[in-house]
Parts: sequence; C-alpha cells; structure tokens
Amino acid sequence: EHLTAATAFWPADNPSVIALARRITAGKSTNDAKAMAILEWLSPGQNLKYSGETGSRWGTLKVFDQKFGHCWDFADCFVTLARAAGVPTRQVAGWFYGSSGHVWAEFYRDGKGWQQVDPTGGGKLMCGIYHIPYFTSEDGKMPVVYVSMPKIEPVNTK
Repeated sequence: EHLTAATAFWPADNPSVIALARRITAGKSTNDAKAMAILEWLSPGQNLKYSGETGSRWGTLKVFDQKFGHCWDFADCFVTLARAAGVPTRQVAGWFYGSSGHVWAEFYRDGKGWQQVDPTGGGKLMCGIYHIPYFTSEDGKMPVVYVSMPKIEPVNTK
C-alpha cells in the first residue's frame, strides 16, 4: 500500500494529478495497461518535452506546468501518475551504460513482479543491460549522490 501512496516528491493525492491519471488510464484495469498508457502519454514531444538542465528535478507539478524536464523529471511524473492510478511503483537511479547518471522506474506487474521501464523515452527504450541500477527509492528520497560512472569489468566465471 505504501507503494501507491503520495510522498513529498510524488503528489499522487493532488486532485489535478488524480484527474489526469484517470484521463490517461480510462478504460484500463490492469497495472500493465495503466503503466503502458502513462508511458505513452510521456512519450517525448507529446505532452512533455525532453529539455532543460541535466540532473534537474523540478518536481512533478512544476514539470506538468512547464511541460518539459529531464530523466529524473520524467521518472517522477511516471511514478506520480502511476501511484495516482493505483499502480505500485518505485524509482531506480543508476547509470545508462556509456553515458551518464540516469533515473527510471519500476512498476508491479500483476502476478509477475517488478518491471523496469524508462519513462524518459515513453517506455520505447527497453530497460536491459544498458540500464545499470545503483539503488531503488520507494519514497523519492535519493540516499546518495553519484558523480561518475562506476568502473565495470566483466568477470570470467569459468
């Protein structure tokens, strides 16, 4: 239940957020369908532009108002809308391999467990080996600051 709750970072109980989440997920009954509808709404250029400062975290309501943000902003918007729609979600921070720090999300798939999704690309970029998670947040607080890509070396297990 706490994974659908509003937090200081994810105002899922805000009336305008609830109304938007209901509009986006109208007719959807499963967590999967609701999450996919929210990701589609977040597809870059449709409702929000991918723009602004790298590392920005404007806050969900400000992002909805200004209609732009970066990865952390898109992840905050996804988690907020999904929670407002009753979908358990949490946020993942780490690195996008070969690039820089990145923030994405996970939602609970009905009967299947956690599914990572990348709201920045509206879910078009599948999370896989290039999304390197460092930690997960269930309340929006980020317990560490990461300043550089970790050194990753393949390990021979034979």
